Amino acid sequence: MKPKPLGFPKGVRLLKRFEFRRVYDEGVTPPVHNAGFHLFVYRKEGQALSHLGLTVTRATGNSVVRNRLRRWARETYRTTLAASVAPEYDLVLNFHRNLATRSRRDFDRLLTQVFEKAGLVKITN
Repeated sequence: MKPKPLGFPKGVRLLKRFEFRRVYDEGVTPPVHNAGFHLFVYRKEGQALSHLGLTVTRATGNSVVRNRLRRWARETYRTTLAASVAPEYDLVLNFHRNLATRSRRDFDRLLTQVFEKAGLVKITN
């Protein structure tokens, strides 16, 4: 069995400003949120993969902190959540400023929780 690739290729990311704007403007309102994240969801029929965009503001922390949070989100999404999300969704995940002080365990719990709240995944413990 071939091991699962560890990358987060461009094909599964939102990269362009207009892609983010479409999710914000035409997606489900209001966004789903919890203590750590705002999740914007846009349903786009007929696409082969779901796409994820991540936004972390400078108020969250310096570049080291922001990159660490993005890395954690990509890893959790790739290893735990991506297989459960239907392919017709474009998602934008906005990070709250208080995540900079949270542990990795809390971060993963909050991320999984916001996806469950949006009805995108069903995680059984």
